[in-house]
Amino acid sequence: MRLVLQDDSWLPVYTLEQDEVERIEAFVNIPAMSEHEKVGFLESVCFLLSTARFCCLQQGLDVFCHKNHLAETIQTLLQEQPTDQLRTEVRHLAMDAIAELSSVESGLAEQGRRLLETCCKSVFFLPPKEEFWGLDTYYYVRALESMDNMLWSLVLNSPDPRGGEELQSILQLLLHFSCCPSPVVRERALGRIVALTQLLEHHHTLRNLRPTCRSPFSPIPPEELPAPLLGQLLGYLLLFCFAKDGTSSLALDALCGLHQYLLRQEERPKPEHKLGELRWDEETSPQDLTMRFAGSLYPRERTDIVCVVIEAMKDSSIFDRRVAEDILELVMSDLDFWLAEMPSVVKSIRECLRNSSREATGCRMDALLVLMAIKRPRALTISMVLNVPLRDSTDVGMWEMVLTVSKTSEALRELLRMLQDTRDTSIHSLVTMASGAGGAEGAEEPQSLSTVSVLLECLSKLSENPDLARKLQRLLPHIMGSIRDASEELRIKALMILWNVMGHLPRAEASSIAVGLVRDLRPLFDGGCSQLRELSIRLFRFLLELVLGCDRWRVRSKTWDLLLPLFFRMSDQSHSVAEASREALLAAATLLGWEELQRLLERRQMWRVAECLVERSRKRIQGYLYQSLQYLEDAQVPLQEAAIRFIGLAARPLKGKSPRKLGEICRALEPLLHEGDPGLRSLAAQTVLILRSAPERRSLGRCLQALCCWEWRSFP
Repeated sequence: MRLVLQDDSWLPVYTLEQDEVERIEAFVNIPAMSEHEKVGFLESVCFLLSTARFCCLQQGLDVFCHKNHLAETIQTLLQEQPTDQLRTEVRHLAMDAIAELSSVESGLAEQGRRLLETCCKSVFFLPPKEEFWGLDTYYYVRALESMDNMLWSLVLNSPDPRGGEELQSILQLLLHFSCCPSPVVRERALGRIVALTQLLEHHHTLRNLRPTCRSPFSPIPPEELPAPLLGQLLGYLLLFCFAKDGTSSLALDALCGLHQYLLRQEERPKPEHKLGELRWDEETSPQDLTMRFAGSLYPRERTDIVCVVIEAMKDSSIFDRRVAEDILELVMSDLDFWLAEMPSVVKSIRECLRNSSREATGCRMDALLVLMAIKRPRALTISMVLNVPLRDSTDVGMWEMVLTVSKTSEALRELLRMLQDTRDTSIHSLVTMASGAGGAEGAEEPQSLSTVSVLLECLSKLSENPDLARKLQRLLPHIMGSIRDASEELRIKALMILWNVMGHLPRAEASSIAVGLVRDLRPLFDGGCSQLRELSIRLFRFLLELVLGCDRWRVRSKTWDLLLPLFFRMSDQSHSVAEASREALLAAATLLGWEELQRLLERRQMWRVAECLVERSRKRIQGYLYQSLQYLEDAQVPLQEAAIRFIGLAARPLKGKSPRKLGEICRALEPLLHEGDPGLRSLAAQTVLILRSAPERRSLGRCLQALCCWEWRSFP
């Protein structure tokens, strides 16, 4: 940056406009409040910057503008202008100055958006034209002309390729004002949109009108008008065309300009029938006018029209709801043609329902949701998961409606199945896989790469609602399958879904489902996270308490295999896990009708529980032994100790009968002879010694006493 001198004589334009430079600096340093001095300051800014632009002497002006805070000063002058005062030069001169300031590189700095909003408020909120008299009309027209010129300049003076971005920003702001409750503000905002549509037309004869920047009448390349904006703009203009106030003719003028723009774009989609001049009369329907543009739009642009129409239905004070419903009926007649991006449509439906009465829009939105669920179940399901988080009754109502369609549940099951088959758990990858067959849903690809935890989080919230939970019961086997190799965080979410759904089902219905889920919980008992271990064990107990009648006999065979893992988990270092294991083992003993085991657990005689398991389960003793071996490698020393003691007890009957199996067990214990924990080493050594000693005739009770270190950890 050039070194800033005390005066500004270094500016190349200084020699031509010295008086203007000095006048600007004097006003900025000692702001004057008189109308005459404000006008003089703004005129000096316009003269200085226009001279520099036409004479190519703009070097250093960015430093001058920033040093003297020109943008901030102009904004302050505009804000001070009362909206009930028309006969002032300040308003239109301020906008002329902004137009010139936009020709200076970074002249507006970060003030561009705030300046534009201030200008809109200063002009749009002036009194209605009917209240003008005398010179009021002259000043009003001058202000509008200056504003249109300023808007053109802001777009055309933007460096490539930011011209399109600036145009989009301006149009979005104008669309915001066009939805203002005041019809006067809406009309003035639409008038500026009409002026801006002229930038999209070709006028080659005026290309060299402004030598230092692109002509305001030169064409805007199509890539500079972002597709999403064009769809939104057309959506609003189509609605305004059928308004009962003065915006109808303005909207039609803007549509004519956009129609010509679309006809001139060679690379755009071509409609089936060649389009002629855009005509409109009283017999033209909203559907007819919409279809005049639809064939020339990209899919995303058509979707944006739909979003605008949906959101317009929430406020009948601005738009005619019947017009929006007519266009929506057109959309529903060919959903694949109109809906290219499902998430945007889902967001718009949610916004409409949250800000309007159910009686006014509910039926139409419900019909659209159901049709989307039938036509595009996979895309709709993913969009609902990502964008409808069940925060209020509106979200619940949307999910209730969507889940009434069987294809939605099928789509959820498909997503859960794919989680089971792939390690890539991003929603993006799921959509790609789900859309592999092509077709209408193949175009759906949400930009958000949210992980599948979002899916489980959504299902978890759905399962908290009794009505929705009952509709999710078919997903339960798929949820269990999807978490086999998932993170512990996802497993916990999945278990909460299971618990919620099963808790909301009638017991007779939940009983048969519980039988199929019991065995799937076994791997989770040994999870690394204590929260996961406790939740899975408590859920196991909950499922056992749900089974009824003949289902109790079906679940008994599965329960036997879970007794020993629960027994070992009673030695868990986590008090809550140990207590949950005791309660679950007690529930299992109750189901099996095992009164002695029940009594021992109720009295907390843990050291006798092992003896009881061995005595009652002699046919399963070899299976118990191999189950015990895996706990020798557990990270918790108390569980290793419990496994050694149980092995010492259960393997004693093998002495003299199965030396090969006994040798395998002793070899499994040998690595523990070198463990760091001295108590564990001693217990392992003593157990190996006893198992390898000569067999003796003694009762099972005396076998317990033979292990001198047999002191089970007292249960807390």
